[in-house]
Amino acid sequence: MPSDPSFSQHSAHSLRDGQRPESNEVGQHALLLEGITCSFPSRLPGAAPYTAISDVELRVGEGEFVAVVGPTGCGKSTLLN
Repeated sequence: MPSDPSFSQHSAHSLRDGQRPESNEVGQHALLLEGITCSFPSRLPGAAPYTAISDVELRVGEGEFVAVVGPTGCGKSTLLN
């Protein structure tokens, strides 16, 4: 977890293309994930790596209830791990 004290405290907004939270939003997130990408080496020699999730953004505000849902193999556990 980053050492930035505001990491776990931002508001829940969808930000894209390098946008940052407005200064009045800092301190309102219970969970903040930005730019999360996870790739695994291919099991086949010479094949490209498998990217399970790419550039994920997730912001959860204090007191919000969030469920991560999707089909088997879509990256839910990868994201949360």
